[in-house]
Amino acid sequence: MFRYRDRFQLPKAKTVLAMILLVAVGFPVNAAHAQETEQGQDITIFAAASLTDVLPLVAADWQARTGHKVTFSFDASSRLAKQIEQGAPADLFYSADREWMDYLDGKGIVVSATRVDLLGNELVAIAPANLALDIKTPSDLAKTEVKHLALAGETVPAGKYARAALAHFKLLEFIKDRVVNGNSVRLALEYVARDEAEAGIVYRTDAAAQPKVRVVFAFPQGSHPPIIYPAAVVRSSRSPETARGFLEFCRSPQARLRFETAGFIMLPATKTP
Repeated sequence: MFRYRDRFQLPKAKTVLAMILLVAVGFPVNAAHAQETEQGQDITIFAAASLTDVLPLVAADWQARTGHKVTFSFDASSRLAKQIEQGAPADLFYSADREWMDYLDGKGIVVSATRVDLLGNELVAIAPANLALDIKTPSDLAKTEVKHLALAGETVPAGKYARAALAHFKLLEFIKDRVVNGNSVRLALEYVARDEAEAGIVYRTDAAAQPKVRVVFAFPQGSHPPIIYPAAVVRSSRSPETARGFLEFCRSPQARLRFETAGFIMLPATKTP
């Protein structure tokens, strides 16, 4: 009789002892459960279209290390910012300019303390690889042979950078009727790749990812605002610590190699002011 009772009381005693030990080492039971729940969650990243090729490679490296999976939504930063504002379930936001990150930051939608300027890029003019056009300088984009010039839309970061560069060289008036607008920089790239435009303006990393186009020249850095990709954790994230972990991994040597191989410029590890 006593042995029977003792057999069932012993595990209970061990459980109580284990709980006491957890508290004694400063690891409350509820904190342990919360950490286990956080570690078990994957994340969703909303990222600028120009990151379509490289960011999944970084995520694959991170998953191999941590076991966490990443779901992506790639689009123009302008549309992604609006979707996040309307409650889309994102954990991290990677923008292709500061303006759309500022937009969300000003509304308290991203966690300012996590915000970093992560990457840089270069603005280039492209032409179809199979088309022998003599385009070597910005002024050549005004030539009559360039009947269509593919740009990202006016609210899309790549489109804003492109128009700033064209305005710098006083070319907007000459080419405004030839512009073919894409709703993202990747669509502008595809217009040129499909020979639907004789020239286009995109990021160097986009041109490098598309063998059907060639870079004809690069715009001087002073002709447009600096191309900067900020990233931040979304305040409504259900996995904020996991999201922070991925953002930190983006500065690791392994991720740096991925970004630089794709043509991006790694910016110094400083918080956005």
